[in-house]
Amino acid sequence: MKTIWSFVAVLLLVAACNKDESVESGGKVNPTVSYYIHCKIDGVKKTFNVAPVAAVQDLGAGTFSYTIAGKATADAANYESFNIAIQIADSIQPGAYSELDSSSTYLLAAVYNPNTTDPARIYASQMDASDPFQLSVNVITDSLMSGSFKGTLIMNGMDSGLAPIVVSDGDFKVKVQ
Repeated sequence: MKTIWSFVAVLLLVAACNKDESVESGGKVNPTVSYYIHCKIDGVKKTFNVAPVAAVQDLGAGTFSYTIAGKATADAANYESFNIAIQIADSIQPGAYSELDSSSTYLLAAVYNPNTTDPARIYASQMDASDPFQLSVNVITDSLMSGSFKGTLIMNGMDSGLAPIVVSDGDFKVKVQ
């Protein structure tokens, strides 16, 4: 359980530090490729198409971390963003992944920041048995990752009194870097 919370803490850090970049490698905008992260949060359509990316990090010993992240607006004072991270014992392959998978070959987590700097007010996947966070990877290449996602996210603050949120109809197409 400590490993999962450490993983979620790293994901929260990535969410807070997400860079606002909208250019391709070499500093040129590619107008023919549209990258995005879409979903419904409690039935409300959301788009996270500012700097959507899949950042890949080699953690050593054959383990990789993939972080899919995007912001809702380019406004630096607005922190609304959605992040999905999977740490996997090998490179990721097309297929289905669930935060409740007990295979021990990967950890999956998601974070939704509704525009706050208070970590206790950010929603995260927390192994909800009735509606676990799920990721489906359809395409993964050296430059593109696409797929879908869904599940329940729960506010980090223990005494928030707020209900969990349901993420549905999630889909993404992001550049890999």
